[in-house]
Amino acid sequence: EIYSARDLRVGLFTSTAYARSAREIPLIRLKTYRILERAGFSPDGHEGKALAHIIETLPRDELFQYTDDDLYRISLGVLGLHNQERTAVFLRQSPFSHFVTALVYIPTDAYTSDLRTRIQRTMEDAFEGCVSQWQVEMGSLPYARVYFIITPKGDADHAAPRPSVDIAALETTLQTLSLQWSARLEQALIARLDPGLATTLVGKSRDVFPLTYQDHY
Repeated sequence: EIYSARDLRVGLFTSTAYARSAREIPLIRLKTYRILERAGFSPDGHEGKALAHIIETLPRDELFQYTDDDLYRISLGVLGLHNQERTAVFLRQSPFSHFVTALVYIPTDAYTSDLRTRIQRTMEDAFEGCVSQWQVEMGSLPYARVYFIITPKGDADHAAPRPSVDIAALETTLQTLSLQWSARLEQALIARLDPGLATTLVGKSRDVFPLTYQDHY
C-alpha cells in the first residue's frame, strides 16, 4: 500500500492513522527506512533503533507532512541531544506560509509551566503570530518536548509575509530562558565583573535569593 503525493493533498487521514504504530503505516514506515539508509544506520543497530524510536514518537501530523529533508534534519538533530543538555528548537514552515510548527526540547529539570509560557511569547514575537495550539510531552528522553503551532495574526488568507527569523539566535534566546535563575545570575556576574570577584560572588550568592525575589527579578 503506497500513498501518492496527490493522496496527501486531498482529504483527511482517519483516526486509525493516528492510533496505529508508525511502523504499521506504510507512508511513515517507508520514510523511516529512507532516513535510516541516508544516515547510514542499520535498523538493528543501537543508533538505528534510537533514530527509529525518535521518528515514531514525533507528532503524527508532522510525520505525515515532513519531507524527507525535514525528517532527516529534525530526527538527527533530536538524536544529537542524547549526549547534550540544552534547549533546542526545530521548525517547519507550511508550504503556503499559513503557519509554522515548532518542536522545542527542554531539559526535564528545567521545564516549568512558566518557562513554557515565556517560550511561547518568544515564539509569537519572533514569528509575529499567535500560538494556536501547544502540547507538552514528557518521553523517554531526559527532555520535555513542547509542540507549538504558530499562526499569523489576523486573516490567514491575507496575512503578511512570514518574517525572516534567525533560527540560531532564536535557539540561543530559548537556551537563556531555560537556564535556572542562579545560572543566569552567574553568567551576568562573569560578564560584568573582574573574573576573581565574579567567582567569589557566585559562590556566596548561589542560595541567597529567595524564590519570591527570583520571580520578581
